[in-house]
Amino acid sequence: MGGYLYLRAPDTVFLPVRDVKVDGELRRVEAKQLQRVVMRHLTPGLLQIDMQALRSDLRGIAWVESVWVRRVPPSTLLIGVTEHEPVARWGRAQLLGRDGSIFEPPTMAGEFATLPLLAGPAEMQRELHAMYTRYAPWFRKLRLQLAEIELDERRSWRVTLADGVVIELGREQFVQRLQRFASLYSGPLRQEWETVKRIDLRYTNGVAVRWRDDVLHTAVIRE
Repeated sequence: MGGYLYLRAPDTVFLPVRDVKVDGELRRVEAKQLQRVVMRHLTPGLLQIDMQALRSDLRGIAWVESVWVRRVPPSTLLIGVTEHEPVARWGRAQLLGRDGSIFEPPTMAGEFATLPLLAGPAEMQRELHAMYTRYAPWFRKLRLQLAEIELDERRSWRVTLADGVVIELGREQFVQRLQRFASLYSGPLRQEWETVKRIDLRYTNGVAVRWRDDVLHTAVIRE
């Protein structure tokens, strides 16, 4: 739940800004950063502030996802700030936010190492985000955790689980292949799961399983 952060503002001419209130739950954005940016825009007075320029500068602060700014006469400037909430890593130096946007934090702290890695063409970030958002809960219902989702240049999907098992999904019949995987995992593969290395579902009515000893088994699935 958000609250108000009060920043001190100097006296200015023409309806001077005497109070700056920041509304939002801030965990990573520092008050000093906000204050430095806001102070650069307060000189003209409340009615003369370039609101568009202020919003733009505030959005340039690390971890700021969105901003709104409002004048509250006679002397208050109200600012609403929403922070990025990372849901996944994007490459080595960037994160993917809850809205599907890519942003770069000042540092890639160790706390982000547990986030899943999404990899693919930059223009496919929204599709990768949608894939993760939709299917991460689906895998959790199976008590499996996603570690990596990859979309290659041929638009072929590959999923890596936290236990290291790789699942090849390909480009077509995505939902059907996931259903086939669920049936296999809940059935014949459940007792052998610790020995599974890779599952290839890119067959019309079959599956190939490679075990950790590199033995390859194939089977035809009746659907």
